[in-house]
Amino acid sequence: MSYVICEEWSTQFRDADQDGLLGLRGYMNYFQELVGKYQLSLGIGVNRIYPRYGLVWLYSKFRARVFEKVPYGEKVEMKVWAEPLRSSVRLTPVLEIRYEGRLAFQGRLEACLANLETGAIARISDIEMGEDAFGPALEELPGFTRLPRQLPQGEKAWEYKVGYSDLDINRHMNNQRYIPLFLDAFDLKFWEEHPVRELEIHYLNQSYEGETLTVLGQQEEKGSRLVALKEDGTPAANAWLGWE
Repeated sequence: MSYVICEEWSTQFRDADQDGLLGLRGYMNYFQELVGKYQLSLGIGVNRIYPRYGLVWLYSKFRARVFEKVPYGEKVEMKVWAEPLRSSVRLTPVLEIRYEGRLAFQGRLEACLANLETGAIARISDIEMGEDAFGPALEELPGFTRLPRQLPQGEKAWEYKVGYSDLDINRHMNNQRYIPLFLDAFDLKFWEEHPVRELEIHYLNQSYEGETLTVLGQQEEKGSRLVALKEDGTPAANAWLGWE
């Protein structure tokens, strides 16, 4: 691999599920942290590219697979790198997490550059990013799919008002906040009976402080489709949560 960030972390109590094991929610927290570290190490973190170019990173899609849940307090080995560019405007960092040598988690992120003031999408080549910044494609994890933007047969799960603690440096609801938003569409009993193993989430429109999001859910045989709607009916994000 040309450029890989390798870390060994002890899993934290705050990231564990109710069973004391690190699952999707915790893994996705680590994913965002490691991708941020990857960007910072290359000098393409928001702290560098915004003052220089007026650009920020927008995360548009996540896809992830949980192979094994890990007890909190145990050490995991993590590797993050970016796949070869397949688009002039999309960067796809990937993450692998192993526990005692076994594959525990894989994830892929789609990110793009945008002008914070105008919202215009920029090319990856508009910032300085050397060819050695990329590694191989993560062939084992399937690519992104098409997710429905609306769920005509979906049932209303709950409503959520975006608050101050949901915001990030882009002044919109942070991408990670949508994961508990969708997980909370179902209760503890449901997730105990349907352990979540797969996630695909697409971010369609930004959400801002004070907005109310309505979550709709539609259950299928092997998972659930969900969508978070803004007050005007515009989809903010949609997701697929698959279980065993």
